[in-house]
Amino acid sequence: MLKRYPGLRITFAHFFFTSERLDYAARLFDTYPNICYDVTPGTEMYLDFAARPEETAEFFRRYRERFLFGTDNAAQAGEPAVVEANLQESMEKISWMRRFFETEEEMEVDGFRVRGIALDSETLECLYRKNFDRFFHYRAPAAVDKEAAVELMREMSEQMKCESDEAQKTKELLVELESIFQNY
Repeated sequence: MLKRYPGLRITFAHFFFTSERLDYAARLFDTYPNICYDVTPGTEMYLDFAARPEETAEFFRRYRERFLFGTDNAAQAGEPAVVEANLQESMEKISWMRRFFETEEEMEVDGFRVRGIALDSETLECLYRKNFDRFFHYRAPAAVDKEAAVELMREMSEQMKCESDEAQKTKELLVELESIFQNY
């Protein structure tokens, strides 16, 4: 597909399962300039990285514009306790991912001890933000019309003539929204 459609931009999840074959990943990157890898954790990926920290760090520096930070772990819908547990697990995973890339600290990853690779700030900036912005042609959203937003909330509040929970929540949101906009 990549040969047939050379302009195709694609991100391969989970480092395309090539974390133990960085030479192969390098050949793919050199051959296909429009592909990226994400660093969504599979435990084996981080074990492979930690087994060769200098080589891995050099690979990330060399191809710094080819990685997207992300994870497919996220809070799931359901009972509040389940949602909270999933969210907590997701936040912990993101935390150790960042520690892995930013420090040389030893940490536990799914029961294994690994040491981080301490990438430089330019590589981290690419990993965390710049690559996403470039890959997805990100543009900052337009400024919020504060007055129009408050007016819309006011109209919604007035349309809810009954004193239902939703009407009360809307009124509370209106007060909160006005407060937020006054501070910015």
